[in-house]
Amino acid sequence: MLAGIPALTAELSSPHTPTPEVVNAGVTGLRNVMRWGGMLTARWNRSGQQVVDPGFPTHRRSVARVTQSCVVHHLKEPGDFVKVG
Repeated sequence: MLAGIPALTAELSSPHTPTPEVVNAGVTGLRNVMRWGGMLTARWNRSGQQVVDPGFPTHRRSVARVTQSCVVHHLKEPGDFVKVG
């Protein structure tokens, strides 16, 4: 940033290796931002990216919150609905 070179740090998905779908969505989003900023002239990509809207406010947590040391085994996939308990 001090050199005036535009840069981006993309934080994709979980701490594990991002899935190809997550990477593709990130690349599509970045290219659309570059189009918005006048850095690319190609048409906007509006297809192929699912937008999840459950109809109510949501919040994502990137890590498990626990009261003691443990091993966490995730039983849900990104996009799955979960409830308290």
